[in-house]
Amino acid sequence: MRLKKNKRISILFWIVLFVYIFLFFYGKKYTNEVSKIVQASVNEKTYHYIFNVFDRDSSTNPELMKIISIETNKQGEIISVDYRFHEAYRYLNYNMKRLYDNLQQMDLSTSYIQEKDGLLWIPSMIVTKNVLLSHMGLKIPVKIDLLKSIDMNFRTEAKEYGINNVLVELYLDIRVTTYMICMNEEISFSDSYEIVVASRLITGKIPDYYNGIMEKTSTIVSS
Repeated sequence: MRLKKNKRISILFWIVLFVYIFLFFYGKKYTNEVSKIVQASVNEKTYHYIFNVFDRDSSTNPELMKIISIETNKQGEIISVDYRFHEAYRYLNYNMKRLYDNLQQMDLSTSYIQEKDGLLWIPSMIVTKNVLLSHMGLKIPVKIDLLKSIDMNFRTEAKEYGINNVLVELYLDIRVTTYMICMNEEISFSDSYEIVVASRLITGKIPDYYNGIMEKTSTIVSS
């Protein structure tokens, strides 16, 4: 019994020693590879979540166009495109909170790394950058903290569409910035997303001095 216990202690000692030596010599390189994996995973899963949710919203919520206020003159020209700010901020605040809550619960697991109990278990051979070897080797637990910041705003484009028609499109611009703390290093990365959440064809025209297109951007709402 004591022999088995000593054997387990010996195995644990050599594992700890291997991890220490590995991180001492390859720590920086390992951190860089881990950050690339995490960034790719975060961007991919953020992209899929955003477009799945907001594409579904745009197809099931015809009320979104009520956020836009359009004024025309007696000649049928569009003189201003603005927002009903109460409706705009209510939509932005609700969806920013929903997006933030879901991104905070993101699982970073991929085909060859697993997330468990707040740790990423990453193969040590990932530093080789070799397709055949990178998924092999002792899996080292890495504690990663992710902090996210979200900026969200509306943008409207009104452009001529045929004769005496104007296509008005409501865009949702989203910028997600992730701050990653890994092995006492802070790394940040961000990505931007542009989604058409509503559109409408109206009768009218755009004054010549706008060169066929009018744009309006709302105030940015941040998490």
